Amino acid sequence: MKISEPEPIISALGQETRVAGITFPHRVGIIDIGSNSIKLRIYEIISADTQKVLYEDRDMIRLGEEVFVTQHLPASAFAKTVETLESYKRILEKFDTSEIVVKATSAVREAKNVNLFLSYIKKYTGISIQVLSGLEEAQYVYLAALSSLEFHNRTILLIDIGGGSTEVCIATQQALIFSESLPLGTVRLTQTFFADHNPLENYPREKVRTMEVYCQKQVKPLQVIFSRYQPEFILAFGGTPHHLAFVAQKHNIGIEKEGCLGIPYRHNRDLFDTFLRSSPEKIARIKGLEPKRADIVLSGSLILKTIADLSGNLDILTSPKGLREGIMMEYIFSRINPNIYEERQNDFRLKSAYILGEKFSVNRNHARQVEHLATKLFHQLKPLHHLDQSSLILLRAAAYLHDIGMIINYKDHHKHSQYIISQAMLSGFTQEEKEVIGLISRYHRKSNPKNSHTSYKNLPEIRKQEVAQLAAIIRLADALDQSYQENIQDVSCVFGKETITMTLQSKPGADLTLEKWGIQRKKAFAESLWDHVIHIQDESNKDSTRND
Repeated sequence: MKISEPEPIISALGQETRVAGITFPHRVGIIDIGSNSIKLRIYEIISADTQKVLYEDRDMIRLGEEVFVTQHLPASAFAKTVETLESYKRILEKFDTSEIVVKATSAVREAKNVNLFLSYIKKYTGISIQVLSGLEEAQYVYLAALSSLEFHNRTILLIDIGGGSTEVCIATQQALIFSESLPLGTVRLTQTFFADHNPLENYPREKVRTMEVYCQKQVKPLQVIFSRYQPEFILAFGGTPHHLAFVAQKHNIGIEKEGCLGIPYRHNRDLFDTFLRSSPEKIARIKGLEPKRADIVLSGSLILKTIADLSGNLDILTSPKGLREGIMMEYIFSRINPNIYEERQNDFRLKSAYILGEKFSVNRNHARQVEHLATKLFHQLKPLHHLDQSSLILLRAAAYLHDIGMIINYKDHHKHSQYIISQAMLSGFTQEEKEVIGLISRYHRKSNPKNSHTSYKNLPEIRKQEVAQLAAIIRLADALDQSYQENIQDVSCVFGKETITMTLQSKPGADLTLEKWGIQRKKAFAESLWDHVIHIQDESNKDSTRND
């Protein structure tokens, strides 16, 4: 059994029954180490577009109980995690699972002894754990949402209520528009406000009110986002919302839409009031609720109520899906033949780049023109760079975002562009792909790629070569709109033995002086990389620009 994180592939090879080294059927184990529980799901991938769940399990070990108070994972958490993972390994071996993907969320992320914990787990189980950032969690929530219902043309507020944090996202079918990770979780709030509460007693109103004020303080800044995008309803993920929907159904106050159980806004408030008037011991006996959740359901219900209140009194649908489904979707996108999903994935990824550009007020016309010209050059220069469609998507994203750093200043905007892109939320791109996009954008001007730049030096060699090839293309594309006037309508390349002649088709009457000047300034890197001298020919007057 191979225990590893799936590496993103640059290209896919093979037929339907064997893709990127994977033979169908292919079994994958997904483990989610959350603040409340450690969950396992084993998938069998039957084909590039068909999967089924073979097995699932959950161990509610409450990793977050002490972390959110002491900022450290206790020794007991180390031992419990090893015990659970060893048990899961035996199950995975029984199912002849080929690969395991293991992710951890806020409890592990926030622990000051996280590195010691990860080393300990690796030593005693052989399992490597990837700790997700809040933004990465949000991306998985979005992917899970795409598999939960049809978005159509609607804007939806997605929330994932976990034990340690709540991810809040605004999304459409095309893109994840906004996301924020809030320090609101069922275990976190319970430990913060009711750590010593007697389960036989009702919750003290003054403490509940203090917790309400805290939740409102965390969510209130998002009201302007909710007002701007006007989501139609909430789609909630996580064990607590799902069980609240079950409770609503059992008491005939729930709704069911689009294959999802839900809670009308007015009855969501009623549920919170019911928990508020009860003790954890009484809550445990409520029909439809898992007894183990009795002590955390008040805080989870409050999180849900606060977001529903401040987002415009929205109704709530819930999905039983979550992080593991999002991880599985990413696995399929990155490991299974991307041609199966290419159109949907690339549209989804590029739109996230466009939305980021809008957020930072890029010059849309120039960005689109550079993307257009870079795409043209990519196809025509393929005999020199030998890259595939996956690289083109990275180039297109970089071309659109190359000037995003101008929002800070012009002088070093290429460096600012790299930083913004590498740190931004670009849905569907891995962190390594974001680093590549950022570097391509950085190298659209000034310095060539070199190992003295840490981000470039740290890339795998194949990625370095990709960055260099795409940087050469984006420099030429940017130069061909040096005037920001979109003067070039088309470009065609003809190869000589050691030359490339680029023939430009311009708008009638266009002055290409700046474009020709830009090419002269920016072509040296491409000429050196490809060992070809570049000539420019203006179709309108057959004038050539050469290295004379």
